Amino acid sequence: MICSAAAAASRRLCSTTGMATGMATGMRKAAAAMASSSHASLFGSLSAAAASAAAPAVRPSLQLQNQKRHFAASAAVAARGASAVSNKAAKTEAAKAPAVNGKQSIMSEQFGFTEKTEEADELPPPPAGVSLSFHLEHHRLAELMHVNKHLLAGISDLAVQIQTQNDADLFATMLRDWRLKGHAYTTADRIAIFDALRNAGADDTILRMLCDRPIYRLIPSAADVHALLDRLCTAALSPNTIASEALHIEALDKMYKCFAVVLYYDMLPTPAHYSSLIAAGAYGRTAEGLRRSLITANELASLGWKLDAASVYALVHAHIQQGDFKAAQTLLDSNSASTDAALAAVFRIRIALGLKDMNALATAFESLAKLPSTESIAVLGKPSATLGSEFWVPLDSLSADVASLIASVETETVDSQRLKAAMGLDQ
Repeated sequence: MICSAAAAASRRLCSTTGMATGMATGMRKAAAAMASSSHASLFGSLSAAAASAAAPAVRPSLQLQNQKRHFAASAAVAARGASAVSNKAAKTEAAKAPAVNGKQSIMSEQFGFTEKTEEADELPPPPAGVSLSFHLEHHRLAELMHVNKHLLAGISDLAVQIQTQNDADLFATMLRDWRLKGHAYTTADRIAIFDALRNAGADDTILRMLCDRPIYRLIPSAADVHALLDRLCTAALSPNTIASEALHIEALDKMYKCFAVVLYYDMLPTPAHYSSLIAAGAYGRTAEGLRRSLITANELASLGWKLDAASVYALVHAHIQQGDFKAAQTLLDSNSASTDAALAAVFRIRIALGLKDMNALATAFESLAKLPSTESIAVLGKPSATLGSEFWVPLDSLSADVASLIASVETETVDSQRLKAAMGLDQ
C-alpha cells in the first residue's frame, strides 16, 4: 500500500526525464526498501539508500522535511524510468528541460531531474451527464480517500459541486464509501449535503439515501422531511406526471416512502403530512390515486384529527372527476365547518351540474349571491396557497356550462326559471 501511495504521489508531482545511472541504482534500492519496510523505518531506508548513491551532492543544510517529502514522491518514478537512460543522456535532458513555473524543488536541483506537473487533460473526461467541476472534485477526493484513513474534510466540498442527477448518483456512492471507511461526518456536512442535493433537484437521491439509514446516516430534521414531501407532491402533480397513470402512481409511491421516513427516523407525523398525501392522490385523476387518498383520510380520522379544508376540496374534486357525485356531496356536507362558504358553493354547483339537478344548481347560485364576499373564488383554476386550486374549474366556465344546460331544456320548468333568475339570465 505504501508503494502504491508513493507511486500515485509521484505521478501527480513529477515525471523524470533523466538521471545518472548511479542515482537510478540507489533509488531502485530505495523503492525496494520502501516495499518491504514498515511505516517506522520507511523514510530511514529511503534516506540511507539515496545518500549512498549521491552522498557528495547532499548538503548538510537540507532539512529532513524536504528529504522525506521528495524522496517518497520520486522513488517509484526513478526506479521505473531511470535505468533506461544513460548518465550522459540524463544530464543533457535535464539541462534542456525548462523549470515548471520557473522553479524546481531542492530534490530536482540536487539530483538533476526535472519536475513536471500533471496536465489537466491527463484526467479522463467526465462521463455523460456528469458536470466537469463535480468530476474534478470527485477525482481529487477519491485520491485523498485512497491514501488517508481519517479525513476531516472534503465530503461537503464535493457536495457543493453537484449540478446534475448523475452528479448526485456519483455523490451517493462516494458518501457510502466515505462512511464505510470511517471518515469524519458532521452536522454541517449534513446540512451542506441536503442543500446541494435539493438545489440540484436530486430528490430521488435524497430519498434513496434516507431509506438506508445504517449506511448513510444522513439524519434529517423534521423540516427536511416535510420539505422533501412537499417537493415530491409538486412533482406528482406536474402536468407530465398526471398525464400518465403509471408515472403518477410511481410518484405517489415515492411520497408514501417519504412518509415512512418520518417514522423510520422516530419523528411524529402531522396533519400536514397527511394533507400532502391526500392532495397528491386526489388530483391525479386516477381511481387508484383516489383510493389511496381515502385510505389516508381514514387513517387521519382514526388518529383523532379532522380533514383540513385543502383535503376536503381535494377529495370532493376527485369524487366529481370520478363521477361519484353523491360521495362528493356527502363529504362536503359533513365538513362544512372547515370549508370556505364561497368555495363550497362553487363545488356544489359542480356537483349539481354533474347530476343535472337544476333545483340544486339554483340553490347553489342563490347561496353564492347572498354571501358578503366571494373573493376566495378568485383562486379557482389558479395556483394559490391552497394546494390543488389550479385544478378547480373557474366559475365563468361553470356558468357557461349551466347556461348550455338551461338552453337544452325544451320546456321550461319552475326550477329552470328559478335557476335563470339566480344567474341573472331572465332579463
